[in-house]
Amino acid sequence: MICPDPSSPQTAIEPAELLAQYVPTVERIVSQAEQRVFQGVMLAADEKVYSLFEEHTELLKRGKAGKPIEFGHKVLIAQTGEKFIYHYRVLPKREEDKEILEPTLKAHKQLFGTGPEVLATDKGFYENMKQIFDLEEKNITTVSICKKGRRNQGELQRENTEEFKENDDEIDLVLNRMVNSLSFSVPSATETN
Repeated sequence: MICPDPSSPQTAIEPAELLAQYVPTVERIVSQAEQRVFQGVMLAADEKVYSLFEEHTELLKRGKAGKPIEFGHKVLIAQTGEKFIYHYRVLPKREEDKEILEPTLKAHKQLFGTGPEVLATDKGFYENMKQIFDLEEKNITTVSICKKGRRNQGELQRENTEEFKENDDEIDLVLNRMVNSLSFSVPSATETN
């Protein structure tokens, strides 16, 4: 008999019961392999199973050099200028960063009674310059969201201001600190082959 968590009030689970939980997932994995290998069917990323033990795991195309693909879930972390994490969310299904910006701003306003003075995010949150202007109209004095791709002269000037650079650099520092302190190690697609 196996007891998954000694502190749990659950009774012990027989090994056969434990293994039986994985049968539907194994059947799905076998079916997907047959479709892909024998029938040449290309399955959508959202339909594939990437982990037997964590069926909800997603394929994340990050676009990073050396790790273009990772597995897991996106995590949203919002913090104050004093480094206090006031909001976080593990995204259960793939959502674009720009889709979660408004709910995050609402969470800030709900907690603090006002919107943030400074908003600093990575490029994934960038939608267009209208979005930037709309955010600035909400009394956010510094909107530090880098544009993806080529920039015109005005966009370059905006991204080269002292306030913008200071907040943009801070994002990289915070993310690197979190990854290093929590010892995250996510295998890339090339490492799993």
